[in-house]
Amino acid sequence: MVWVKKETKISAILSLIITGGFLLAFILREFYGGSMRYLDGSEKTLLGINIGVLGFGIAFILVFLTLFIDSIMQVSNK
Repeated sequence: MVWVKKETKISAILSLIITGGFLLAFILREFYGGSMRYLDGSEKTLLGINIGVLGFGIAFILVFLTLFIDSIMQVSNK
């Protein structure tokens, strides 16, 4: 989508929905009985933060910044 149409907005919004959905599911896991632990009770962490939350959190922030910078660039070009 980005390469063909040179449009980052739709791709960024789709990415935010996907990564945001994961983060929301992680936050709400107590309400629906979800778990990020393996069957043996262990959990993959990096610096004490779940590796999935860390990766998706960083991706969410970077995509959000991309969307924000793109909107600023479009306003400045008008």
